[in-house]
Amino acid sequence: YRNNGNSTFSTITFNDVFPAAKTMHSFATGDLNNDGFQDVFASYGDTYVSPNMSNPDRLWLNDGNDNHWLTVRLQGTESNRDAIGARVTITGPWGTQIREVRAGESYGIVTSFACSFGLGAHEVIPEVMINWPSGQVDVLENVQADQTITVIEGICVSPQVEITSEGPFILCSGGDPLTISANPGYEYLWNTEETTQSIDITEPGSYSVTISDGEGCTATASVFVVEDPDETPVITTSGPTTFCEGDEVVLSSSPAAGYSWTGGGSGQTLVVDEAGAYTVTIDGVCGQFTSAPIEVEVLDAPDPPLVPDVHLQVPGQAMLEAEGEMISWYDVPVGGTPVATGNQYMTPVIDENTSFWATAGVEHGGGSAQGAKSARSAQFGQYHTNADNYQHFTAFEPFYIRSVRVYANGAGNRNIGLIDRSNGSTVQSQVINIPNGESVVDLDFLVPEAGDYALRVMSGNPQLWRDGIGSAQSYPYALGTVGTMTSSSASGNNATAYYYFFYDWEVEEMSTMCESERTEVLVTVGGVGVGEATGATTRVWPNPATDMLTITLGDEVNGELVMDLFDITGRRVSTTVSEREAGGGVVLLPVSGLARGEYVLHLQHASGSSTHRVIVQ
Repeated sequence: YRNNGNSTFSTITFNDVFPAAKTMHSFATGDLNNDGFQDVFASYGDTYVSPNMSNPDRLWLNDGNDNHWLTVRLQGTESNRDAIGARVTITGPWGTQIREVRAGESYGIVTSFACSFGLGAHEVIPEVMINWPSGQVDVLENVQADQTITVIEGICVSPQVEITSEGPFILCSGGDPLTISANPGYEYLWNTEETTQSIDITEPGSYSVTISDGEGCTATASVFVVEDPDETPVITTSGPTTFCEGDEVVLSSSPAAGYSWTGGGSGQTLVVDEAGAYTVTIDGVCGQFTSAPIEVEVLDAPDPPLVPDVHLQVPGQAMLEAEGEMISWYDVPVGGTPVATGNQYMTPVIDENTSFWATAGVEHGGGSAQGAKSARSAQFGQYHTNADNYQHFTAFEPFYIRSVRVYANGAGNRNIGLIDRSNGSTVQSQVINIPNGESVVDLDFLVPEAGDYALRVMSGNPQLWRDGIGSAQSYPYALGTVGTMTSSSASGNNATAYYYFFYDWEVEEMSTMCESERTEVLVTVGGVGVGEATGATTRVWPNPATDMLTITLGDEVNGELVMDLFDITGRRVSTTVSEREAGGGVVLLPVSGLARGEYVLHLQHASGSSTHRVIVQ
């Protein structure tokens, strides 16, 4: 079971962690290489009482991580020598952790008596308390992490040991030896049999030192020295590497002494807003290393939509109209959420000049495909009686499992679930009433990100067809371009010999919507437009008019003059542009083609604007 960190646990398939063709019969845990991480020694076979020499024991070494740790070894004096029954309690900012020394733990072989603690990011343990079976209590304060200490009951507490070097624990071919040192003031015994505080390393490998204070208490620490390590950097991203025109992504390199990015850039991060393949070359200890490329795709955004301004003679609702595809309307210039979609938008009641904004959109991706095994075997298989095994698949990106084909022996409910194999959690599940015989089951499960997953019946007696040995599986099965089905969860060679329940998957790519820049549309209300020129002398006559409006311009009007004519609903019915070489003058505007009624004439020029109510007869 995996601890989910929220007071719950998830079942983990054993073969996902310790894959083997045979059953693990017995095992014991302990830190065999003194790196702070628990290792497993195990035996395998077909039966519990008959040895099988073709299935040797296995040692599973834990590669560990960057977390800190502490291991405490106890030796009793008044209490039994193995300290069975002793309790070690450590206390710090994380709270309290307790380990007890137990006898005979495991089957066939015995788990280590050492008490191991994981510390995460913490480097110092404020207090370590040992309660011995005799009643003796020993307390250690401010113990450094990442070491194994020995405590002898009532006599001495292990000194604290640390191995250091002037740089990383790395050797370079043809380079100088690496000098490593233990902390001063003790007696030393290295695993090389040297007894000095410092030793020179010329070969890669594991090096440990045991220090002693002369009273019988010892402490041991170890380091692993590598030669010419592969220091190829890894690039992480702040978000998706496929994004819309106008957006960006931040690429970050793993730490190094120096950086050189594709296209320039010498920092640990690079801001990217253009499509291309990006790499980073770093200065490693033994040379330069270049990362695998990160492909950045920039999706086209559409041109901003054409949206005419609207004038309302009196307060009321305005009908806004935009030319373009997938129009969204906003009431703010940036951010926010759409207040409406579609080419037309009827605003709320407006009683003062108000701006709205419109965007056009285009959808990229979102195509569907069929994948997995297309159909069941007609001969080799059975309607399965348990839900213990299921299908494994790997997702390359987020996508939807829209439907699957099943073959049922009897109608009834089946609980189908999508499982995240990295932690055993259920991403999504659904109880579906499946009819008898062949049918397509709609799932609409969202695979949330790239990774390893499973699709399974959650429990009970599925009575769904499972292809068995002889059905000639052809793993891996493609899931369109979004993933691949790698195997079943059956153990050993059976993983690719069986196929469980779900055929002919319909998968759908995630789509990306790209928006244009926002186009502002101004709704004006009343007889005066925004920015009307002070002291303007423009006149519009005759009013009412039948064939022609005469516009006598004041001296302040020069350059380009835009004349917009709106009907009573606020819809623009015409736009005329006149170029003025000098101030003032007269402009004629035909109205004979308009329906009889009330209109608003909006004049816009370099010095301001004005709005005029006119009647066409």
